[in-house]
Amino acid sequence: MKLRKIVKKIIRSISSKDTHEHKDVLIRFTGTSTATVTTKSHQSILKIAAMNDIDIPHYCGGSCRCGTCVVEIVSDPDNLSKPSGNEIMVLGIDKSQKGHRLACQAIVYDNVQISIPEWF
Repeated sequence: MKLRKIVKKIIRSISSKDTHEHKDVLIRFTGTSTATVTTKSHQSILKIAAMNDIDIPHYCGGSCRCGTCVVEIVSDPDNLSKPSGNEIMVLGIDKSQKGHRLACQAIVYDNVQISIPEWF
């Protein structure tokens, strides 16, 4: 019983702290859509694009299944979340290593430049 109380106390203290600093970031879109937007960090590229009327195809609805929301990270790739194994599987190792990401999976932490490729 005592251990259970300790665990609950630890979980409460961890979950009550916001470990992510949400700050304003500058996102520069190039390619098929050109725009520079300022938004809050810790959002996916796809969500940021949609909120700013920037078209990025995403036929699976942003669920990391189709690969149609692929974008190229032009600068500062370290300002994004690390790609998950699932994202790498959908993209393929070759594209992953060449700086491509799925817009539905890449979370923006700081300023970044993104190129939206032309599909058709």
